[in-house]
Amino acid sequence: MSEVANKRLPVTPKTWEELSVLKRPGETFDQLLGKMIAHEHWIRFHEDMDQIERTSRYTPLEELD
Repeated sequence: MSEVANKRLPVTPKTWEELSVLKRPGETFDQLLGKMIAHEHWIRFHEDMDQIERTSRYTPLEELD
């Protein structure tokens, strides 16, 4: 395991309960949060790609010559 920073993330009791429900046996909160962060990056990437697709004009490769 890499270095662990001792940081506190204040959360409401409801958020703590929700995180605890999502955490699998043997999984750390750090691992859970890491997966949640990766998932959020994936979602934002796809949202960005959808936005580009909706608003951009594409030139077919054949027309680039």
